[in-house]
Amino acid sequence: MEIENDIVTRIDDIYCNYNEINIPDGITAIGNYAAHNINISKVVLPNSVTEIGDAAFCECQDLEEIILSDSIIKIGSRAFSNCKNLKRIVLPNNLQYLGHGAFSGCENLEEIILPSSIKEINFRTFANCNKLKKIIIPEGVETICWGAFCGCDNLEEIVLPNSIKNLENQIFMSCTNLKKVILPNSIDELPNDFFRNCSNLDIELPNNITKLNNNVFENCVSLTNFPTNVIEFGNNCFRNCKSLKKVVLNPSVLTLPEGMFYDCVELTDICSVNKSLT
Repeated sequence: MEIENDIVTRIDDIYCNYNEINIPDGITAIGNYAAHNINISKVVLPNSVTEIGDAAFCECQDLEEIILSDSIIKIGSRAFSNCKNLKRIVLPNNLQYLGHGAFSGCENLEEIILPSSIKEINFRTFANCNKLKKIIIPEGVETICWGAFCGCDNLEEIVLPNSIKNLENQIFMSCTNLKKVILPNSIDELPNDFFRNCSNLDIELPNNITKLNNNVFENCVSLTNFPTNVIEFGNNCFRNCKSLKKVVLNPSVLTLPEGMFYDCVELTDICSVNKSLT
């Protein structure tokens, strides 16, 4: 508990025998682990709250609804992770920081609305949100960190804005139902394991993508399109792409790395005009 001028401004421990919590006005912060693993189904936060601490509502398995005010600018790491009954959340319009793993393991989360104030989607923020089908990433987001949407089994569609400057590894790894992805014009490469294990994905990469790092499409068993604009490949890029039948290599490709087409059982035709290809 934090007290300023005889007024409680931060709650560090919440004990509750009721289904619903209404935090009183005047509280500005919910402390780290404040409501960790308690039996609540609804939380209402007042406009005075500006910060939710690390793991504040982590593992509140009965939590179904939380009402956040637009005054909140920071949501800490794992703040709502493993809230297995949380289905929908609207993030505050003025949110500036969303900590790593904030909603990881929210396996019934179906919809999330991100504000345009967010610049970065942190490490594993929405990892293993199994029922999340669609998320719109607003213009203004510049960085998506490692594994942000990894293991979102039911994610079907994603649009990345042109404001994106930095993509990290494993962002959509094991999104097994991902079918449609629109990539921005602002990037020229895909990092390691980007679409690895996306077994329903068949995508035509935009012309601005010229480099694929390790394992980008490994185990993408539905992939039929080979990106002819790509001139640099990492190891195992198309390993086990069982639907890939024909490859036309860019003339600038000089070498094929280890395991690039390993176990591509339907691949019968690799075309290259470069006679020095190794």
